[in-house]
Amino acid sequence: MARPKPLDRRPILRCRTACLLAAWALAGTAVSTAQEPVAAAALDPPAWMAGHWSAEVAALGGTAEEVWLPPTGGAMPGMFRLVRDGRAVVYELVLIEREAEGTFLRFKHVGPGWRPFEETPLVYLLSASDGSRVVFENVDPAPPERVPSEVIYERTHPDSLRTEIRGAWGDPIVFRLGRVPRLPWRP
Repeated sequence: MARPKPLDRRPILRCRTACLLAAWALAGTAVSTAQEPVAAAALDPPAWMAGHWSAEVAALGGTAEEVWLPPTGGAMPGMFRLVRDGRAVVYELVLIEREAEGTFLRFKHVGPGWRPFEETPLVYLLSASDGSRVVFENVDPAPPERVPSEVIYERTHPDSLRTEIRGAWGDPIVFRLGRVPRLPWRP
C-alpha cells in the first residue's frame, strides 16, 4: 500500500487567517488579565449556553454555527463550524469540564478531511462568572503565537449568544449568534 503524501498545511493556514478561529493571525503574544480562578465546586458548566446558535459573521466571511449540549456530570461538549461559499472550512471541537483544579474550556480546530490546525488542545481556565457571562483565560505559560488570551461567552438575551475573543492583536473579535429554532423531526 502506498504511503500518503505529507499534508500541505499552507491552504489550512490561509483559511485560518480569514476566520475567527484563525483570527489569531492578528495576534502577537498572549495578553494576561490575571484574575483568581473560580473554584470548581462553585460552578458547573454554563447551562444557559446549551442549544444551537448561528449567524452570518462578516468578519469571518461566512456562517458561524455553535452547538452546545446541556451540561451533565460536570461536562458540556460543543462544536463550532464555519461555512464559507457553501463549504465547511473550519470545525472546532469544544469541551467545558469541571475538574478539581477548576472549570476548563478545551478546544481543538480541524479542517476538511479532519486535518488538525494545532497538535494539542488549547486550554483555558474559568476565571469569572456571573450567571450570564463566563470568562476563560489561557493557562499556557508560554502560549503559541496568535492564540487568544481570553474567550468570553455572554447571554445578552435568551435568544442571543455573544462571543468575544481577546488577544494581543488589539481590539477584541466580537460576534453575536442567534438561537436556531428547533425543527420538527422528519424521518
